[in-house]
Amino acid sequence: MTNWGGAPTNSSQCACGVQGRCDKSGRDCNCNINDYEWRSDEGYLDDKRYLPVKQVSVRDVDGEEEIASLMVKPMECYGVFQKRKYV
Repeated sequence: MTNWGGAPTNSSQCACGVQGRCDKSGRDCNCNINDYEWRSDEGYLDDKRYLPVKQVSVRDVDGEEEIASLMVKPMECYGVFQKRKYV
């Protein structure tokens, strides 16, 4: 999967890129701006094929001055659960 939460699966984007709200226009993610400012990208992952998250690969941290911080929060479940009655 090549996206962060809030963006379509395999879009190589983050929520701000999809919404056109990144801190610098025309970017797919805030974390790709590379201007020596701490920035964040966040959102929910909702493609059930990739849940629960078991591994995260972070790339493009190749400069001596580039660092990354990552937090994966606990899974939250939403929606309607219907109890099925079997006869």
